[in-house]
Amino acid sequence: MNRDQIMIYVFIALTACIFFYFRNTQENSRLEAAVKPIKESIAASHRPRVITFTAKWCGACQQFKPILNKVMANYVQSIDCQIIDVDNKAYAKMTRDFGVSSIPATFIFDRSGNLIHKQVGLIEPEDLDEYLRKTVI
Repeated sequence: MNRDQIMIYVFIALTACIFFYFRNTQENSRLEAAVKPIKESIAASHRPRVITFTAKWCGACQQFKPILNKVMANYVQSIDCQIIDVDNKAYAKMTRDFGVSSIPATFIFDRSGNLIHKQVGLIEPEDLDEYLRKTVI
């Protein structure tokens, strides 16, 4: 490999790093803007919140709903839960603002409205219980 080829590879690698850095920064800014009204709502109620984005046609979502319902039954007095159908046009902006591109997507907020966990895909019941336990401490 000669010096010109090495320089080209270095340039490509740096360009990719810069692209992904700014892309993540933009996604984080969009998420922060989306979370702001929710954060204010949570802070006013002083109750943690779980927001899960799902769809009726999504097999993984249908597997996750019973897990979510079972675990949430232990926290019904202390944590709010919101299940968003991504196909419902009323929630299209919220889905887009949260950057949801794969489902199920779960966002867990503490009582101050801080996002403490986000995950795409199924969450094991034990893990979900642990995340929720941390929000009520």
